[in-house]
Amino acid sequence: MDGPVSHSDSILYDGRCRANIRLMKPSATLTATVGLLIGLTLACDKATGIPEDASVNTDDSQQLPFEPGTQTAGAASNVSPLHPVSRLPEGTPVTIRLRNPVSSNSARVGDRFQSSLSDNVLIEGQTAVPRGSDVTVRVLAAKAAGPRHDPGYLRIAVVSLSIAGKVIPVETSSLFVKGGSHDRHDHPQSGTGNTLLTESDEVSFDAQRPLTFRLAQAADLP
Repeated sequence: MDGPVSHSDSILYDGRCRANIRLMKPSATLTATVGLLIGLTLACDKATGIPEDASVNTDDSQQLPFEPGTQTAGAASNVSPLHPVSRLPEGTPVTIRLRNPVSSNSARVGDRFQSSLSDNVLIEGQTAVPRGSDVTVRVLAAKAAGPRHDPGYLRIAVVSLSIAGKVIPVETSSLFVKGGSHDRHDHPQSGTGNTLLTESDEVSFDAQRPLTFRLAQAADLP
C-alpha cells in the first residue's frame, strides 16, 4: 500500500477526493444556514426595536378613568345643593280644606275657622309648606239671607299658616259667594274654579271641599 501510486490509483484517489468534496459542500452550506438563523434569533431577542415604557403601571388596583365609580363621583360633585326655601312669593297658590262648614246664616265678620292645607306648597320643586299644615281662615264679610229674596253672602280669606309650630301671618285673595241660586256654580271672583253650594238664599262653604287662594303679598318663612 506504501508503494508508488500508479496513474490509475491517482485517478481513483482524485475521484474519491472530489466525491468527498461534493458530499461536504451541502454539509457546509447547511451549517452556514443554521448559523445564520441562530444569529438572527439572538439579534431579535436582544432588540425588538420597541422601547420599553417605564411609566406603565401594572397595578390592578389603580382605577380606570371611566370606571362607574369615578363617573358617579364626578357627576355628584357637579350637582348644586338645594337651598332651603325662605320666602313664599306673591301669587303662590294655597289650597285648603275647611274642617267645618261656614254658612252665611251663622257666620259673622271676624270669625276664624281652622282648616288644613290640602296640597303641598311647592317653590322651585321644593316643599315650602307641607300638606296637612294648619291654616286659619277669617270671615271678611257675611250677611244672612233676609225676607223677600234678600240673599245672603260670604267672603273669606286665609290669614295665617302654621309652619314648624310657628304661625306665619299671610294675606291672600278672598273667595266670595252670594245666595239666590239652587245650583252649584263657579264664582267668577274667586278666579280658582272653586265650586260652591247655595241653598235657597243662604250660601255656605262646605267642609272638606278644596278651596284655593293665592298670596296677595310675599310671605317670609321661619
